[in-house]
Amino acid sequence: MLKKITLATLLLAMLASCKKEKSLDTIRDGEPPVFVGNNCTISQILTVDSLTGIGLEAHNISFNAAGIASRVTVIDSILNDVYVDDILTNRNDTIIVGNLGFFVKNSNGQVRLFRFKEDPTDPATELIDMTFSYNSAGYLIKTEYAYAASFFPLLRSTYTYTGNNLTKAVTESLFPVTEKIIESDLTYSSQTVRNFIYTFPDAFYTAAYLPAVPFGNKSANALQKVATRYYDNGTVVDSAITTYKNYKLSNDGYVLEFYADGDYQDGMGLYFERTKFKYFCR
Repeated sequence: MLKKITLATLLLAMLASCKKEKSLDTIRDGEPPVFVGNNCTISQILTVDSLTGIGLEAHNISFNAAGIASRVTVIDSILNDVYVDDILTNRNDTIIVGNLGFFVKNSNGQVRLFRFKEDPTDPATELIDMTFSYNSAGYLIKTEYAYAASFFPLLRSTYTYTGNNLTKAVTESLFPVTEKIIESDLTYSSQTVRNFIYTFPDAFYTAAYLPAVPFGNKSANALQKVATRYYDNGTVVDSAITTYKNYKLSNDGYVLEFYADGDYQDGMGLYFERTKFKYFCR
């Protein structure tokens, strides 16, 4: 389930819950080849039961004819509960997200700002600003969090890359002193993948919108492992370790399915257990 997390909660760091594999599908030989196409992007992330194949949660992205995302929904497929249902309205460099807030893109088309209500159900809630910085190669290297009224960043995430893959993410509390609260190490297989997922392990606020909104270049290889540690006063108080395996790819290199085994990574949204992907192509 996609989690709603307040900035105050994030300052205390996240504790991960462990879910174990119930049953595991294997990649079957003899299946007909699948070709997805060119200029394709993820339009559905579907978490399914490994044994029955029944859908558990669906993360859907709708696109207009120009290939611009126009709606994001996250639905519990069993109970039919709606966690997220936001219309995306594009106006020049701004993407309005329902009544939650808006994204603003920079001159390169990457998101530079996400301003949103901390609690969308409370009209008096404070606004949070997330600001995003990129390197010259087009990869996200820093995210800062602040209450919009103060302009003073309270949190900062920094990202390190090895080649074309995100390999480390560190989130620090900046007030009253700089203190590390979350650290993730990511590893990848040698398998390259086409226009797959953003692998940010700290996307607590943006997980629902990652397939729909441009946050720079994505990692080029298939994610293999994420090891996250949660800190309190410099001491590790919890951890989450997840392995990603049983990839099934189309003949043209798009990921159709994988399995995330181990702990639930709170900051990665729905990428857990058996997950299938569908694509929209222009």
